[in-house]
Amino acid sequence: MQDKNKDLALIAQRIRLVRNELKLTQVEFAEKLGLDQTTISKWEREKARPTPEALVGLASIAHDINKLFFLAHAGLPEQYLTGEPMIPEILEASARVVESVTNPPQQISAPPSTRGGADAIPWDREVMAFAIETVDKELKKRGRTLPIDKYAQMIVLFYELCHETKSQDPDMVERLLMIA
Repeated sequence: MQDKNKDLALIAQRIRLVRNELKLTQVEFAEKLGLDQTTISKWEREKARPTPEALVGLASIAHDINKLFFLAHAGLPEQYLTGEPMIPEILEASARVVESVTNPPQQISAPPSTRGGADAIPWDREVMAFAIETVDKELKKRGRTLPIDKYAQMIVLFYELCHETKSQDPDMVERLLMIA
């Protein structure tokens, strides 16, 4: 029971964080998600847990690590986020969920990016696959593992670095691993 309460508190904290980052009231945030304000209020006060569908919706408007946080809590298998082998059907279903977040339906108007604002980085599936594969190889080569949140941050940072430098240089991971 204590883990459920801790989980609920963590989700509530992230929802408040994302809403505040977007500078939205609960009403505006609810409208963006196609929900009502009382639902958002219940989530933020830890009175209710968002459904998996709502968590995917939250991921679609979140940025950076928060996007991955909500996807993980929506039930996206950890293996998908860490690049481990998966049953093809689960892999395909997970890919569809990620696709729905990166190309959100019309009611959710968020740019497909890893961070918001004028410097939003467009989503590129191939660059993300490269980022995951490269980080995984480098971690295995060094015999290192990272907690899932640090791993996700590493992927997002490397993805952004690849995009900003317009290069897919695996050696760039070494610099990131030094600070991880």
